[in-house]
Amino acid sequence: MNYPTVDIITVTYNSFSDMKKYFEGIKEINYPKNKLKLYIRDNASMDNTVEIVKNESAGIKKSITTNKDNVGFSKGNNQAIEKSNAKYILFLNPDTYITKDCIRILVDFLEKNKEYGFAGGKLLKLDGTIDSAGILLTKNRKFADRGIGKKDTKEFNKEEDIFAICGAGLLCKRRMLEDIKVMEEYFDEDFFAYYEDIDLCWRAGKMGWKGKYIPKAVIYHKRGHDLEPFTLRRWTSHTKKRRAYIKNDKIKIGRRLLFRNSILILFKEEELSTLLKNSIPILGRLIGRLAYIALFEGYLLKEVSTIADLIPVMIEKRKEINMKKNERSIDS
Repeated sequence: MNYPTVDIITVTYNSFSDMKKYFEGIKEINYPKNKLKLYIRDNASMDNTVEIVKNESAGIKKSITTNKDNVGFSKGNNQAIEKSNAKYILFLNPDTYITKDCIRILVDFLEKNKEYGFAGGKLLKLDGTIDSAGILLTKNRKFADRGIGKKDTKEFNKEEDIFAICGAGLLCKRRMLEDIKVMEEYFDEDFFAYYEDIDLCWRAGKMGWKGKYIPKAVIYHKRGHDLEPFTLRRWTSHTKKRRAYIKNDKIKIGRRLLFRNSILILFKEEELSTLLKNSIPILGRLIGRLAYIALFEGYLLKEVSTIADLIPVMIEKRKEINMKKNERSIDS
C-alpha cells in the first residue's frame, strides 16, 4: 500500500503510570517510521508524565508541548491538530496499548474509501473483554459502547458502518476534520472532556461523512473508571460503589461532565424530527435518570446552571452546522 503520513495525538494529564505501556505499543507499530509523528499535549500534569515522555524513545519524531493549566481534553487535542499537518490523525489516549498493525489496517481502509472520514478498531480492556466495538445512538438517546464488558467472541468480528468511534483510538482524515469545524473548533471545547468524540462523529455524519468499525485493528484500553450497569439484582454492590465514587472528587468531576455533556450534545446535534419521533423513549429515560440521580448522585444537579448557560452557545453552533449541511445539499 501507499503509506500516507499519520500524526498520533495524545493529550496527557497525570498519566505517568500509563506511559510506559503506551510507549511499548508505539515502538512496535508496523508502519514506516518516517511517515509517523507523535504529538503529546500535556495539560499541566503534576506527576512525572512530561519527564517520561521526554525520556522515552519512540522511534519516531516527537513534539511535546505543555499547557500551564488543564485546558481539557477537547482543547488539548485542538491545539495539537493545529500544529500537525499529516493526511491522517490518530487520536490515542495515554491509557492505551496500540497493537502493531492497527494504524496500517485503518489507514488502508480510509485510503480506499473516499466517503469514509473516520474509522476505529476493537477496544479491549486489559482483561481481554470488550471495552468498545464502536458507539451506537439508541432511540432513547443513550450513547452505547457496543459489547462493553462482554467476552471477545465472534459477535463483534465483522466490519460495520458505525455511528461513532471512541476517542481513545479514533483515526480521522484531516480533510474531514477541516470540513466539519464549527466556530474554528474540531472538538467542542465547551465540552472540556467526555462526549467530545461522539459529538465530532455525529457532526461528521450529518455533513455526509461515514464511519467504519474495523475489528482487526485492536487497541487495549485501561479506561479510567468503570461502573457496572445498575440493576435491582446488583443494588447492594452498586450502592457501595456509588458511595465510593461520591468520596472521590476526581471521579465526581468526570461524572458531572458526563451528565452535562449528555444533555448539551442533544441541543447541538439532535434533529427535531427525530426528537419528536422518539419522544416517548427519550422522556422515559429522562425520568429514570432523574430518579437515579435523586437516589445516588444528587451532586450532578449542580450542573443545571452551567447547562442553562451553555444551551444558547450550543444553539449557535447548531445553526452553523445546519448552514454547512444545507450548503452541501445545494452543491450536490
